[in-house]
Amino acid sequence: FGGLFTAGAQPFGMTSLEKVLTHGMNGQRLSSLSPGKRKDIIRGVLSVTVKRAENLISTDLGGKADPYVVLTMKKTDAKKKTRVVPKNLNPEWDQTFDFVVEDALHDMLIVEVWDHDTFSKDFMGKLALTLTKVLHEGEYDG
Repeated sequence: FGGLFTAGAQPFGMTSLEKVLTHGMNGQRLSSLSPGKRKDIIRGVLSVTVKRAENLISTDLGGKADPYVVLTMKKTDAKKKTRVVPKNLNPEWDQTFDFVVEDALHDMLIVEVWDHDTFSKDFMGKLALTLTKVLHEGEYDG
C-alpha cells in the first residue's frame, strides 16, 4: 500500500488534542474525565484521501487489474468506494472522503483494495488503521 492514502482528522487541533491525550485536561488524565466530556474531545470528521497504489499484483488474464478501494469505519460500518481504474497495476485515484467519527479512540479505518470484474470481485489487499495513530500524528501516509 505504498502511498495509498492520507487520513487527517478535522476539525481537531492536533496540538491541543495531543496535550489532552498525553497530559490530560486541566491537570486531569483523559481516563478520569466523565464519559460525556471524553466523547466531546474525540468526535469529529475524518477526511481520507486515497492517493494511489503501486505495483499491485495482476488478477486478470491480460496481466492487469481493475482496482478500486473500499474504506470502512469499523464501528459504524460506514463505507465509501473510489472509482474503478481500468487495466492498471499502478492506479491513481486522488479522491477524498469524509466520515463522521463518534469515538476516535475506539474506532478503526479498514482500507481494502479490490479488483472489479463483471461477474466477480477479487480481493487484492487490506490495511487496518487505528484512529489513535491518526489523532497523534495528524496524518497517515503509508
